[in-house]
Amino acid sequence: MYILSDLEDGKINNLTIIRLLAAISVVFAHSFPLSLGYIPELFPGFSTGWFGDIAVCAFFTLSGLLITKSYINSKSRYLFLEARLLRIFPGYVLTLLYCIFLGLLVTSADFYFYLISAFKFFYNHIVYLFFMKAASPLLEVYVHNPLPCASNGSLWSLPPEIRMYALVFLLGIVGAFKNKKILNLFLVGFIFMLCIIYLVDGYFSYKYILLDRFCAFFLRVPFFGLIKFPLAFILGMYAFLYRRYVPISPLVFLGIATVFFLLPHTFYTEVIFISYGVLFFGFHPKLVIKKLNTILPDYSYGIYIFSFPTQQTLVSLLKIYTPYYLFFLSLFLTFLVSVFSWHFIEKPSLTLKGKTKNYLLLFKEKIYNISRNWNKV
Repeated sequence: MYILSDLEDGKINNLTIIRLLAAISVVFAHSFPLSLGYIPELFPGFSTGWFGDIAVCAFFTLSGLLITKSYINSKSRYLFLEARLLRIFPGYVLTLLYCIFLGLLVTSADFYFYLISAFKFFYNHIVYLFFMKAASPLLEVYVHNPLPCASNGSLWSLPPEIRMYALVFLLGIVGAFKNKKILNLFLVGFIFMLCIIYLVDGYFSYKYILLDRFCAFFLRVPFFGLIKFPLAFILGMYAFLYRRYVPISPLVFLGIATVFFLLPHTFYTEVIFISYGVLFFGFHPKLVIKKLNTILPDYSYGIYIFSFPTQQTLVSLLKIYTPYYLFFLSLFLTFLVSVFSWHFIEKPSLTLKGKTKNYLLLFKEKIYNISRNWNKV
């Protein structure tokens, strides 16, 4: 039987492939509501939206594992924050500009008023990423689509992920990664909160309606975005921290899968099943596709953030109301945009790791020299 600690320290894994498949799953899941206006069921109890749930859970599980590893291995907290910002922010800015450009092709608003809404859209989404302020939409875009006025529905998951980065940072500051008592106390508190939520839901049978409204109004994120996917992140985080005790075994995976399919469906069992599945298929040596994983660039982030506006624009311009046709065509076009984003924006940004502090100092020095010369004049 394999142990996670023997497998995670290296590049021989399927993580890039899993991220890519997860991003493609999101494109597939979005193809149905964007072309039909509703989410159909594939079979009783499982809709096409479940592909999106699986994908986002997989992303959060991998983030929990890799971000925790990044923090522990970083030489300083500044370098950790720098690495996170350089990975998320450049692509995020590009997709906002991409949304504005595509919106310009389909908007029915006056050009001047559209530019004003575009500025608000860009500014508010930057603020939304870090502070969860309500983001304003682009003016009169996709108004006749089955899902009208939505420019990029994929971006909702990024603020919760940023907060998970902040959680890792705070746990590191308080010494939780060196003191297992603090770490275990946090875990007990989190489990207690989940139990309270489960009991409240079971007693009132509101299916999280009250909690959803509270979270949507005060935190600008649905309840499932606040609890379900962060739970996957925390499972990934603890899997890394206790990697010496995490078996990577087909028997364990089959056991968890059996429990998942036999017990009543809850998001607890779903997240545990998906999270362990990610670890199992990501690290088991006999399942690793070595050649493909080593040559495959990480286009997953680009596919995830560029696909939604691409699909909306195709529906608006070409009147595509067939989900599978929309899926394949949008995936091809999104892939092209993602290739550009990775090779010309995301990858070059990552080369700035460890250099931004020097650039900031140079910038500060130039500003100081300019102000000093101005005062002399």
